[in-house]
Amino acid sequence: MKLWFPEVDILKAIAILGIVFGHIDNYVSCHDVLQSGSPWDGMIVLSIFFFVSGFLLSQTDSGISSLQDLKKFYRKKFVRIYPLYWAALVSLVIIFGLLQVSPGHVQPYDFSPDNLLVHFFGLQGIFPWYEIQSMWFVGVIILFFFVYPIIVYGSKNLTGIFGASSLIFMFLVILHVCTGLIHNGALEYYPLFIAGIFINKIVYSPKKIPDENFLKNILHSSLILIFVIFLVLALKKFNQLHLQLLPATGVKILSFSAMIFLCIILLIAVRLFVKIPGKIMTGISLIAFATYAIYLFHHQFLAVFALVTDSVIRNITLQDMIILTCGFAGAVICGILIQKTEQYLFMNYLSAHKR
Repeated sequence: MKLWFPEVDILKAIAILGIVFGHIDNYVSCHDVLQSGSPWDGMIVLSIFFFVSGFLLSQTDSGISSLQDLKKFYRKKFVRIYPLYWAALVSLVIIFGLLQVSPGHVQPYDFSPDNLLVHFFGLQGIFPWYEIQSMWFVGVIILFFFVYPIIVYGSKNLTGIFGASSLIFMFLVILHVCTGLIHNGALEYYPLFIAGIFINKIVYSPKKIPDENFLKNILHSSLILIFVIFLVLALKKFNQLHLQLLPATGVKILSFSAMIFLCIILLIAVRLFVKIPGKIMTGISLIAFATYAIYLFHHQFLAVFALVTDSVIRNITLQDMIILTCGFAGAVICGILIQKTEQYLFMNYLSAHKR
């Protein structure tokens, strides 16, 4: 039986809303003001995405023990990822390539044949030299989904999962160092993805309702650890801590370790302390359901919306206000409608092939 975790929906909704708001600055005149926010913002929301992806994957596909299971897993993920992803690629080419709609305060999109070919197969996570804005995320997720069955196949306990995931991580690092393959984002967020798997296995899988005392103990431990990490990073930043053994790589490792504990804290804190009324929770779950489509299509919607707003309204301040409010809401609603349409077409396809 598939379990529903409202705290996961809340985190997914927060993350995707953060992503949309983080990119909306490309389409307003007050770009520099919005860009002056914390450099941690993007890291936090992306960390939540990858953490939750590992968590949900472990929840829905925990047992892969045969070739049949492997085929079923890859077939399901192919259908879940690629059709909507290809539709997004086509819309990018049409809007930013053929129609030449401005992408805002970023470099123009690269639609060269080799770039499109790599992205068509979703291999940008492996070949990091090819880049279409924001699509690196999909390539990295595809890479993680590809290695996931290898991690859980034959892993009967947490020790096996840790050993398999560590070997794969070392292999990816060696590939990156020796050949330049593997996107930096894959190496940075892989531990978050694995952490999501572990938290599901440790906290959620044994019982339908996790023990609150156990959750509180994990919460307290994570709070202490993240405090220590941020204290070290703060002292390092303000030159109060002269650690020769903490170069840039060490700082990055500590930063992403902090993200792991932050995701654990958010997940458990929301589970224990956040109670949202039914109707509001329904809306949050709807946003969480459409996370993938919102991510894939929010740039396209915002660019077109900004173009229309600019052609209708001449006051720059009013333009910005409309884009930041109506454009933001519109991008989310557009993603929900696309995800609903994709689900409807997919269910009809399944019904037609069952007859």
